[in-house]
Amino acid sequence: MKPNLLKAERVKAGLTQKDLSIALRKDVSTYSKKENGIVDFTASEIRTIKQLLSLNPETIDAIFFDTKVAFDTTKQKEAV
Repeated sequence: MKPNLLKAERVKAGLTQKDLSIALRKDVSTYSKKENGIVDFTASEIRTIKQLLSLNPETIDAIFFDTKVAFDTTKQKEAV
């Protein structure tokens, strides 16, 4: 996780840690630990943050994941 990217997006959206902690139903101290990379976010928390901050999938990947996953965009043939 890249805490500075998350903080930058949160600040850009005009939200405080308290705002996000309320949305995630967490104590501010718990949210702070998550934003600083001490405690991991759950998948549902990431979805909520994505919606609140209007983040695109690339930004979510950049913030929360350390590796990139390549997806095969070609249509796979069904076995007959």
